[in-house]
Amino acid sequence: MKTPYTFLTLRYVHDVAAGESLNVGVVLHARKSNFIGARIQTKFGRLKKAFPRLEGEDHRKLMRFLQSRFDTLQMRETDELRFSRKPVDVCSLATGILPNDDSSLQWSTVGGGLTSDPAAELEHLYQRLVLLNDPAQPNKGRDDDEVWSQFRAPLLREKVLTYLAPHRVVAQNDEMEFEHAWKNHRWHCLMPLSFDLIDPDSIKDKAHRLLGQMIGVSDKLTEHILYLMVGEPQHEKCRTAANRALNLLHNSMPLKPEIVRENEADSFSRDFADRIKRHSA
Repeated sequence: MKTPYTFLTLRYVHDVAAGESLNVGVVLHARKSNFIGARIQTKFGRLKKAFPRLEGEDHRKLMRFLQSRFDTLQMRETDELRFSRKPVDVCSLATGILPNDDSSLQWSTVGGGLTSDPAAELEHLYQRLVLLNDPAQPNKGRDDDEVWSQFRAPLLREKVLTYLAPHRVVAQNDEMEFEHAWKNHRWHCLMPLSFDLIDPDSIKDKAHRLLGQMIGVSDKLTEHILYLMVGEPQHEKCRTAANRALNLLHNSMPLKPEIVRENEADSFSRDFADRIKRHSA
């Protein structure tokens, strides 16, 4: 049975006076299904090509922040809408997170349709309206954001994402930011790490860079637990390099990490949610 839905496209407008824009996200609301969801693009390659003066890393942080806010909204509204009779619409939900003003992020007019699967429809709209015109890139494998998306769905389902926030570790000579962290008595840091690359040497280099970063802030990590959310290589030639890299990180890091593989995402999410519930109780 199909249910009606409405959606908004999020647009990046580099110069409001000029009015040129590119789509960077989609928010979809299906009231009868108690569904509200968003897909926000964190990559900025297409934007940087169109607008060379874009501060890419600042933009990425903002988009990740917006995605986390919509994730929180999704968890809250999914429960509340089931018992609420108050009228809600996609505009009021979206502008509650990002108000309409003269900033570089603007909402489109409302679109809509019918769907039997709101989550799948959201992904379809995101692919068609946001990703379709991304330039083709040489195949370099998956990046960390793509690996995180594999863990994000079960963490969202178990209502873990709303507890995660960025956490910066500052040492005397270096600093490091964990984008997904939760604190009870200690900081629990979830770090996506893609070893799904096409070059074994790239995997080795990436592991060495991460090890160097961790050593640089090692004196500030005594109250931390690190979970490496690993995306393993799909190319057979890279699997030996990935296993060696994981062994290096596990045995040489000043903070010995817990390795979480993609096929463990569901069980890890359930266990982490139980840990949060026990702490809250």
